Amino acid sequence: MEINITYIIISLVISVIIAFYQYLYKSKKYKFKATLFLLKSVTIFLLILLLINPLIKTTETINEKPILNILVDNSSSIQYFKESKLVGNIYSTLSENDKLNEKFKIQSFQFGSDLKLLDSLTYSENNTNIYNALKSIRKLNSNKTSPIILISDGNQTIGTDYEFTESKYPIYPILVGDTTQYLDLKINQLNINKYNFLKNRFPVEILLAYE
Repeated sequence: MEINITYIIISLVISVIIAFYQYLYKSKKYKFKATLFLLKSVTIFLLILLLINPLIKTTETINEKPILNILVDNSSSIQYFKESKLVGNIYSTLSENDKLNEKFKIQSFQFGSDLKLLDSLTYSENNTNIYNALKSIRKLNSNKTSPIILISDGNQTIGTDYEFTESKYPIYPILVGDTTQYLDLKINQLNINKYNFLKNRFPVEILLAYE
């Protein structure tokens, strides 16, 4: 708080001079002159302050931590791949980390079809929409510094492909489950003639799919 000191000093000097002249300067008719002098000084000082209305400026400094959003996949695929214990341990390790809590204000969310505040992880959501969860966080913290930690198996069943998510701040994914891509070769279709004669040649068409 900043107050114009000049006005206060002038007001104090004027009030003391008036009270001194009235009760102390060549005056003998008052009892308790010192008390009366003090009360008069204070009264006049307050009246002058009310009249001149000195400028008061207040400066408030707030140290606001950046927000760290932890998004946890609460879909049934986590339970299906038997990764629920691992996901719970990862979340507990992050949310209870002293250094992270010292540096960030941690906000925890769970998601399936929609984004919700993390209450308890049940891994019972039938659908997973990672894109919607990231988009909701972006809207929620549009004017704040808010990096994201995403804990998921990466399996999205509905919504826009999260590969195209736009985020002002970094997203740190922690993937669980089997993320290995396996080579796969299969025959999709086989076309042949239904009829054939001895020593006859004919083409065979094979449609292969390779991943």
